[in-house]
Amino acid sequence: MIHPLPGRLLFILFLAGSPLAAGCAEAAPFNPDKLPAAELTGVQAACRTIMRLDPGEAHEVGCFESLSRTLAHNHVDEALAQARTRCLAEGMRPRTGDFAVCVLQRGDSARPVPVEAALIQPADVPGGARSFAMTSNGDRRRREELACASLGLDPTDGAFDGCVAGLAATMFALDNPSP
Repeated sequence: MIHPLPGRLLFILFLAGSPLAAGCAEAAPFNPDKLPAAELTGVQAACRTIMRLDPGEAHEVGCFESLSRTLAHNHVDEALAQARTRCLAEGMRPRTGDFAVCVLQRGDSARPVPVEAALIQPADVPGGARSFAMTSNGDRRRREELACASLGLDPTDGAFDGCVAGLAATMFALDNPSP
């Protein structure tokens, strides 16, 4: 469920250099899921360059949150997959309590490989220089797909589908707020 963003919007306005920020120390970039710097840069590029969302607007905040959440979940999935491999290598049998506990315990300490973001050139963005709001539904969908792919998510994997669906749902909810 998408929650109202007024508090986050104020925070983003602060980050975007609003008059409220005058004279204050430079704030850290918006990073809702504490992503590593390289991944945060990839999320920012996906939201601003591919999706064509303006800094500080509600859609950009929603895009940051959706893509950050996807990457955070992807890290958990990768950690569990690595733990599963280690538990199998130790001779444990799947579908047993010992195996499941092993995967959970080892999954907490596994270190997934960080995502390497792709650089998409503005000329390659569907709908050209038009803002997200001014593009066709087909161009919006393609931008959502490119945003997720640019973060290193494999288009043949369920995580990619989840990313696209989550981003589309976030953008739809922001365009169609419920009363």
